[in-house]
Amino acid sequence: MTHLGVRRPLTFGPVRTSADGLRLQGAILISDLERDGSEQLLGVLSSRIETVVQPAVWVDDLRAASASTFDSRRFTARHLRGPLKGEIGTALAHRGAYETILAGPEGWWLVFEDDARILDLDQLLDRVSEVIATVPDREACVVNLSHRAARKPFFHRDSPIPGIWHPICPTYTATAYLLNTSAAAEMVEAQTPIQAQPDWPIDSRSVVFLQESRAYVEPNRELASVADPVGARSEVPYAIQIRTWTWIWYLQHRSFFKGASDYWHGVLLPRLARHLYRSE
Repeated sequence: MTHLGVRRPLTFGPVRTSADGLRLQGAILISDLERDGSEQLLGVLSSRIETVVQPAVWVDDLRAASASTFDSRRFTARHLRGPLKGEIGTALAHRGAYETILAGPEGWWLVFEDDARILDLDQLLDRVSEVIATVPDREACVVNLSHRAARKPFFHRDSPIPGIWHPICPTYTATAYLLNTSAAAEMVEAQTPIQAQPDWPIDSRSVVFLQESRAYVEPNRELASVADPVGARSEVPYAIQIRTWTWIWYLQHRSFFKGASDYWHGVLLPRLARHLYRSE
């Protein structure tokens, strides 16, 4: 795996460690460093923490991709449509980030896509320290750090960390997040071969998923999505929607699910939650 760059950290104050002594190991920026703002984002991150650049992955032709690279039929069963080239490339890049984590020392990592906009790095790093000190290390955990990913309904409780809450399923998108080694291992397994978009290949049964509500980082709205620049993945034909909610889709694709619970958690619940948690 090729890393475009590694920057050594400067001291940014005390970093809390967990009871087992695990700590933040660094940050990964998924980028080819050609996108507007990506070099600046790298500079901000690498000025305070060791940052690895995970190269972007470009898929030119889905038909030419090996069956070992991605499973198109499983992807279709999960997302009600075939994959976009940008989704496969983005998913491969995120999986590469998880493999980088697994190749290093056990601990916690920050992962950023290159459209992330950091609003306050000092507060973000303080927040990361707070999470690391609170979440049990052996529990696979992902914290979605983009406050725009979801709006907390009034009936949801905070986690033990004020401002961070437990959604019923992973919240869209994967612009910026914190995860530990255990969660990285879960997501590599879930994406070998690629069978889901990168946000997210897991559900809340296997990984503790938390959502940040405070404004430390958010997506840069001036940049189009690399995975889906024209918004095609939100367009599901009405006939397929009917088949999805009447469970006909499940019956037609049940060989790609581990059972009805898997279909509920992987297909139906995330779609309900996106309406429930819609931030704007």
